[in-house]
Parts: sequence; C-alpha cells; structure tokens
Amino acid sequence: MKNKGIVFLCVAFLVGIFISFPLVSGNEKGEHRADHDEISRIPRELSEHLDHEEHGDHDEHDEEIHDDRDMHEKHDEHDNHEADHEDEAEEGDDHEEGELELTDEQKKSIGIELKPVSSGKLHTELTLTGVLMLNEDAVAHIIPRVNGVAVAVNYTVGDRVKKSDVLAVLESAELGESFAEYMVSRKTYERKRQLYEEKIASQNDYLEALNRFEQVTADLYIKLGKEKYFAAAKMYEARYAPKTKKQTEALPLADSLAYVENTTRYEITAPISGTVIEKHITRGEKIGDDTNVYTIADLGTVWVNLKVPARDIGLIHPGMGVVVESHDSIKVEGKVSMVSPIVDIETRAATVRVIIDNTNGEWMPGAFVTGAIRISDKNMPLVIPRSAVQNFEGRDIVFLADDHGYRQVPVVTGRHDRENVEILSGLNSGQHIVTQGAFELKAILLTSGMDSHAGHGH
Repeated sequence: MKNKGIVFLCVAFLVGIFISFPLVSGNEKGEHRADHDEISRIPRELSEHLDHEEHGDHDEHDEEIHDDRDMHEKHDEHDNHEADHEDEAEEGDDHEEGELELTDEQKKSIGIELKPVSSGKLHTELTLTGVLMLNEDAVAHIIPRVNGVAVAVNYTVGDRVKKSDVLAVLESAELGESFAEYMVSRKTYERKRQLYEEKIASQNDYLEALNRFEQVTADLYIKLGKEKYFAAAKMYEARYAPKTKKQTEALPLADSLAYVENTTRYEITAPISGTVIEKHITRGEKIGDDTNVYTIADLGTVWVNLKVPARDIGLIHPGMGVVVESHDSIKVEGKVSMVSPIVDIETRAATVRVIIDNTNGEWMPGAFVTGAIRISDKNMPLVIPRSAVQNFEGRDIVFLADDHGYRQVPVVTGRHDRENVEILSGLNSGQHIVTQGAFELKAILLTSGMDSHAGHGH
C-alpha cells in the first residue's frame, strides 16, 4: 500500500508537470510574442524615425539645392546686372563722346548761342590799374555871392536836381543894402541926366552920377546874376517909373515888408542838372560868401584815370581802344582821350584818361578798375570766343552743333587775349559751335558721369 501510495504520488506529479507545461509554454509564448511585438515595434519606430530624418535630410537637401539654385540665379542676375551696368557705362561713354540732346525748353533755359568758326583778330593788350573819377568838366561847386543866414535847405546828398532848382534860401542884409544903393543911384543918375540934357546940371555932376550908378549896378549884377538883376531892374521901374496916361501915380510895391522880403531874399539855385554829392549848409547857419554850400556832379559820364609806367608811355596814343573792367566784372569799352604830358615824380607813372558812359549809374567814382589798352592787332586763321572752350577731364573741348544735338570735340588752343582764343587743331572754318551755354553743357556731362558711377545713371 505504501508503495502504491508512492506510485500514485509520482504519477500525480508527472501529470501535474504535463498539465502545467503547456500553460507555461503558452505564457512564455505570450511573453515572447509581446517581446516580439515590442521588438517589432521598435524597428518600425526606428524606421519611421530614420525615414523622418531621411526625409528631413532630403528636404534640407532640396532646400540646399534650391538655395544653390537661387544663389546661381542671383549670381546670374548679378552678372546680368553688372553686364547691364557695363552696357550702360559703355552707352554713357558713347553718350559723352557722342551727342547731347536737349529739348527746346532746355536750350531756352540754358541760353544756347551758336557761332561759326572763322578767322579773326587777337589783340596785344597792355593791362593797367586805375581809379574812377568824377568828370571834372561836369562838376559844379556852389558858393553864394552874398553873406546871409540860411532860412531854407531843400536838398541833401544823393538827391538829383535840375538846372535852376532852388537848393537853399538865404536872408541877406548885405543884399538889401545893395538893392537900396541900386535904387538910389539909378534914381540920382536919371535925374542928373535929365538936368544935364536941359543944361541945368553940369557935365561933371552927370558923369559922377553915372559912374556911381554903374558901380552899384555891377555890384548888384555880380551878386544876383543876369536873370535876378533884370528882376531887380523891373522892381525899380515898378516903384519909380514915371506916370503914364493910364496911371495916376507910380506903382510902388504893396508895402514896405514885401519890398524888404524881395530885396533881402537870396536864392541859391542849381547851375547844372546832376546829383548832389556834397552839402555844407544847415538851416539857421550863417553862410559866408566863400562857403561851398553844395557840390553837384553830372554822373552821366565818368573819367577813368589809368597809371602807365614811364617805359610804356610811348606805346599809347589818344584814340586807342580800351576795355575797362570793374572789380565785379562789369566791362565797358572806351577810347583814350588824354595821355598826361608829365610823369609823377613819386610814382614815375603818367596818367592815361578814358571817358566812359555812366548813364545807368554802374560806375561809382572812387572805385578801382583795370583797363586793357589794345596796343596792336594780329589776324589768325581760326579764332573763337574763350567762353566756348571748356576744360573737361584734363583736356580742352568745345561743343559742336549738328542736326542731332551737341557733340564735344577736343581742341588744341594757341594764343589768346581777354575775349578770343586761337584754335590750332580740332575745328574747321564754318563749323557752328556753342559760344554761350558751353559751361552748362559741361555741367550736364559731369552730372551724367557722376550719376552713372553712383547708380544706374538715369
């Protein structure tokens, strides 16, 4: 029994082992399957991750390729842009060397003037310095002829006056006395003459009265001048003239005050038309008969006094042409009117005088000027104005006009004077060039050149 029991236990143990083995195997298989699934899942995730990285790399690669392509395109555009710049620069060079085309409005604004190339004269000139002076033949210093007190002053420095304008008025006791002497001496003379004609008065009395009257008349005439003297004579006739058939008595002045006013009033008048340049009188001032109360100058013409060294005096003669130029580049032409016959002992220079027109008042006496005296002339085959020649990029050029526009042409210049220059090469006679406005055309060239270097040049 005991053995049977042992056998039974062994059989049961074995049966249990056999029963439990499939369960363990199933569990292990489940675990293995789970492990397998986990292992399978990891490669898939890794694969997806790798695929994603690969795709990212691919995208990055595509972007790099795209960027490279963009860089190549930009490079190509840059090359094309540079090529365009080169073309534009070449076109700009062609434009500078070729034509400048302007609209009619631009031509008018610039003030383009043309002139044909031709032969001409160059002047040999002697340039001198000098000063503007008043024309002393057109200056009046005004001095009253009697003493008196200024009761009216009508003009001051800078005023323009006309001949016979009353500049000032004096009240003069001296003039009143002269009037009184004139009246008395004339009345005495006329009475003595009548008595002498009637053989009542002696010849000596008559001659004495005549002499006195003539002395007083001369004095009054000097003080008043011709016109005012005749006015005084009429005053006498109105006061002392004999009666006529229509008059019951002589015609005296209205009253004694009017007589005194007319005989003591002295008017200072302008002897010439011009401009007041000096004034030495004020109201209430006592003026003597030697006081220069006004200076009037006709500034319609002025003198130019040029100083010429003694060694060059023989080169200058009256009638030679002179170009006078002021410090602000105002120019006028004149002729030598006088060459001083003496040399200044201090400066060792003589004076050459030129009279110039000053109607518009541009030339102010006292200012310094220069004068170019034309000593001789010489004919040249090709001569153009100096204003036509411009210096551009280190060379002399002129602008030649044709049907299309204005083309710059290099020239070689020779001798010149202050206005014209000789052309040795570069132009032919008859060609039309720009004489006014050449500087503006040069400015256009310079501006277009700077623009093309700075950018597109448009």
